Amino acid sequence: MARRLGFFGAAAHPYKGLWFVMKTPGAWPLAVVPVVMATLLVTSIVAAAVAWLVPAAGDLVGASRSWYATAGRVALEALTALLALVLGVVVAAVLSQPLSAPALERLVRLRERELGLPARPQTSLATDLWRSARSATIGAAGILMVLCLSVVDLLVPGSTIVVLPLKLVISAFFVSWDLLDYPLSVRDLGLRARLRWIRGHLPEVFGFGMSLAVVFLLPCMQLLLLPAGVVGATSLLRAVDLAEAEES
Repeated sequence: MARRLGFFGAAAHPYKGLWFVMKTPGAWPLAVVPVVMATLLVTSIVAAAVAWLVPAAGDLVGASRSWYATAGRVALEALTALLALVLGVVVAAVLSQPLSAPALERLVRLRERELGLPARPQTSLATDLWRSARSATIGAAGILMVLCLSVVDLLVPGSTIVVLPLKLVISAFFVSWDLLDYPLSVRDLGLRARLRWIRGHLPEVFGFGMSLAVVFLLPCMQLLLLPAGVVGATSLLRAVDLAEAEES
């Protein structure tokens, strides 16, 4: 029934979400939480590495009695700092979204209120974090699949023509799952009910996800557009509800 909205109708909703965030001052503090969380994680890990790991790495070389010993010490310390930065970025990419779940769910409720939907029961911080972590487990499967395809693309010459479309389709599905999970959770739908909703609205799921999957290929865009995507997912659910109500 929801095919009245369709692939292209759903594809516009992430950018409607972006417009809502931009024009709603009450959404601004919530929208910056993922970026702030990622910044804190990266900064903390790098600061800890500079304070403890970098000096420890330098101590492995010992006192510098020659220019090449000094160069080796500096190179080892620089490599340790670089690895700490990479680790910080990876940890931030994995944890910043689940840790931002309470703020993202508040964005969902803010958007639902503007859409005229009744207020839903509040949930605890622990519940919000648990829901986000459980959803992230499924999302991790999508990341693993994309990484495996990237390895195939790297090792098998000429496979890009097949691998790239597959990566986009898989990314679109899991981006949609990741973002739609927030408003579906606020509606207090269980995991099986959320999966049934996804299965019953595949054109909308892929339209919504594809419009973001291409943009998310750019560095940092996933983190920056995460709040807009969550708000857009909320609007998409409402649009599907209205379309189905008109046809019933």
